Amino acid sequence: MKNFWILPLLMLLVGACSSSSDDEGEEIDNEPNLVGTWDATSLQTTTAFDLNGDGNSSSDVFEELPCFTSSITFEADGSYTATSSDIVFTGSSLSDIVADCDGMLTENGTYVFVNNSLTLDSEEDEPSTADVVLEGDMLTVSQVDPDFGPVTLVLEKR
Repeated sequence: MKNFWILPLLMLLVGACSSSSDDEGEEIDNEPNLVGTWDATSLQTTTAFDLNGDGNSSSDVFEELPCFTSSITFEADGSYTATSSDIVFTGSSLSDIVADCDGMLTENGTYVFVNNSLTLDSEEDEPSTADVVLEGDMLTVSQVDPDFGPVTLVLEKR
């Protein structure tokens, strides 16, 4: 059984931070519109999977796993809290993988947004970085997952 943790992908969002000497020459974007709670509305992969075992493949994780939920709250002080469904996978390869939700995961940490690139540093894992786009109340995160390839997560601000 494989335990896939989608929370790190969600963690790759946008936030505000203060400048430090390590960021010499880089512009730190202090974007107050990003502070608040964001809910995941779409999670797309480039490859279609039949994660729910119904015989129909889709590249839309929300269509395949209606039990999946995820959100992140960015604070003005540069900290975040994220919650996400813990997804448990069974199967020996990507072609026969089946998934289900098994409780919720919570993660806390700090974040830095520089030139449309967000780095999250959780209390539990190594820092991770992703490209992000903010358009109004929609936040789009793009990253390459080691198992599923390129993925795109869209979040809407509450």
